[in-house]
Amino acid sequence: MEPGSKVESFFLKKSGKKFIYKPTEKIPVIQVGNIPELGELTAFRFVEWLQANPEGVVSLPTGKTPEYFIYWFTHIMKNWDKPEIRQKLKNTNLIPKRNRI
Repeated sequence: MEPGSKVESFFLKKSGKKFIYKPTEKIPVIQVGNIPELGELTAFRFVEWLQANPEGVVSLPTGKTPEYFIYWFTHIMKNWDKPEIRQKLKNTNLIPKRNRI
């Protein structure tokens, strides 16, 4: 079993772990090294979702829980054309064209 997302596949490969360890595990997991990296994964996965669903509507949580997601999403949007973000978009196989995001 493999993730259906390009971003998830990138972070899974980066982790060096399997998506699921059968037969004991029943739910696939992508392990990251820390909370900020989880925020980064989530933000890039959200960009991927936005590119696939330009008319989509979402409701996002507030408070401390999404802190790193908000940080990374803002960082990605503000720095879209900078080499650091362009490389991360390339690494995660995302479309570098911003469109309506």
